[in-house]
Amino acid sequence: MTAYLFAGGGTGGHLAPGIAVAEELRVRDPSCRIMFVGAGRPIEERMLQGTGFEYRKLSAQPLRALQTKPYQFVQSTLRALRDARQLIRKLQPDRIIGLGGYASVPLVVSGGTNGIPVWLLEQNALPGRANRWLSHWFPICITFAASALSLPVRARVFVTGNPARRDLRERLKNTQCEGASVAPRTLAILGGSQGSAGVNRAVLSAVSALRPQLSDWQIIHQTGEAECDAVRTAYAAKGIGARVEPFFTDIAALYRDASLVVSRSGATTLTELALAGVPAVLMPFPFSAEQHQTENARIFANAGAAEVVHERDNAATATALTSALRQLSENPARLTEMSRAMRSLAACDATERVTDLILNER
Repeated sequence: MTAYLFAGGGTGGHLAPGIAVAEELRVRDPSCRIMFVGAGRPIEERMLQGTGFEYRKLSAQPLRALQTKPYQFVQSTLRALRDARQLIRKLQPDRIIGLGGYASVPLVVSGGTNGIPVWLLEQNALPGRANRWLSHWFPICITFAASALSLPVRARVFVTGNPARRDLRERLKNTQCEGASVAPRTLAILGGSQGSAGVNRAVLSAVSALRPQLSDWQIIHQTGEAECDAVRTAYAAKGIGARVEPFFTDIAALYRDASLVVSRSGATTLTELALAGVPAVLMPFPFSAEQHQTENARIFANAGAAEVVHERDNAATATALTSALRQLSENPARLTEMSRAMRSLAACDATERVTDLILNER
């Protein structure tokens, strides 16, 4: 039986492309064994629930702990390497796929030094620290060609796009985002799987200021668990009709309805927006590692697929978002142009391309 080990996670952005590739491997070989090994964060169990894939946790310290807690970092790293070796001996994987993040390092290093073929997947415009270091020795699949500039000169780099799940791609491939000319138009707000207080505040201020311009728009707002009730109450107090939920399970249906999206600029969200061809106002998470969400957003803005609003203080952010939404809501032709530009960024065959590379490694 062929076995595949997917190493890493910690965030939805790291995990989603791994799940997409794992599903493709299972389609090609239903008898294969697939195991995900992550950092033990709740989002990992939630995303893997119902997939049928095995899941294990591996304790490891992020690199920043080397400066703040050097003794604990060394102890944790040695323990993680030991556990990784034991797990690899038990599973005997034919391939290891590194998904990025500190949890991927012990397994990738242990597997690679024992002759197991390894592939790295990188989702963001600015590759993460783990993948930058590991790509000195192992081939890496990247989403954006510009990412290669941040990798070692001799790295084996393959520009594949970011893998997305087959069912989502099938449901989005016929989406035609002509929401600029179809009434009622829909504004969708996505703060990410955990929600975002900054996005929620700015959107509430902007929508309130733009009530005349958005009078014929529907509003759908994903808030995250923590702020759902507060945001729902705020809309009601302003007399604005909106569908407010902590999260949406049917993201494809939301994209099909959306004429414009306000969102963070995580790699998975951008991949989905491109597949659906939905124009966006992107608000990069200001505390993302090494500002990688800002780099992601810049690529989409330069392509004409998105406007970018940087999160600063509450008033400045709300003013910038209000300006962006006003211009776009009053310019349907611009929304249509952005939709086409967004779709041009989609790598519809990324999952198959990555899977082919993994299977052809000798």
